[in-house]
Amino acid sequence: MRSRIPTCGLTLLAMAASLACAKAPPPGEAANRPVALAGLKVEIVAADDGATPEDCPALAGTLLALLAGLDLPADARPVLVLAVGCESEGAELTVSAAATLDLATPGHPDETFDGAGIATCQGCGGGKSRLAVLLALGSAVRQALDLALGQARVARLPDQDLVAILSRPGAQARSILLAALEEAAMRRLEDALAPAEALLQSQDDEVALRAVGVLSRLQDAAALKALGRAALTSRPEIPFAAVRAMADIDSPETARALELVAGQATDPVLVREVAELLHEVAGEGHD
Repeated sequence: MRSRIPTCGLTLLAMAASLACAKAPPPGEAANRPVALAGLKVEIVAADDGATPEDCPALAGTLLALLAGLDLPADARPVLVLAVGCESEGAELTVSAAATLDLATPGHPDETFDGAGIATCQGCGGGKSRLAVLLALGSAVRQALDLALGQARVARLPDQDLVAILSRPGAQARSILLAALEEAAMRRLEDALAPAEALLQSQDDEVALRAVGVLSRLQDAAALKALGRAALTSRPEIPFAAVRAMADIDSPETARALELVAGQATDPVLVREVAELLHEVAGEGHD
């Protein structure tokens, strides 16, 4: 089931969000402030017949999320598209949101940044607990916004600033850290090797997985030991991502490192995965 928020409602939403966030920036931060939206489209996507637009107040949830503002350059001309969906299963409601931010600033090419968020609400199925539903919607939309905004913030940072973010993860918002990891992987930033190795130990699975992605893109044999340790953890997904990243590294040490993981791993599924990767590595001619 799909329905589209009326255009007039979106205009009021953008105006309300802009007014709610309009305040003078602190000295030295005039370049970035909450900005009005050039356009906004909210599409409600009901994943099943049990979630209707009335049970999924995407407009109100989006307004709640936008009250925190959009930290963008003052001269930006952003266009934001949000897709918000609610799926109910019994008394539980799952809210998902996807954000696409098209950003145009003078002197730079137009760019697009994406983010996604998800939240659950217990006892909210069938239109119950309206306030809790609204809070869940606001949380999912804000997660999506923060990830897209984080990408926008780090995309134009110099390499040394990206490394600084990765080296001090506790000092950063989660969305900024995730975006910095993604950007470091895209740039194949060699100086990100040591910080990414350290972030493999993060208790946040998504941070650890993105750190694996950085090491995979860097293709540096120096990362084999750290990836091998990550492969022997009991956390879901990370061991499998780690061994695949190891196999991506074209080095004489790769096969031996994978063999060590196979010899120490206790998960038979992981052992089979490593065996297949060793076969692929041999076929690709890694010395």
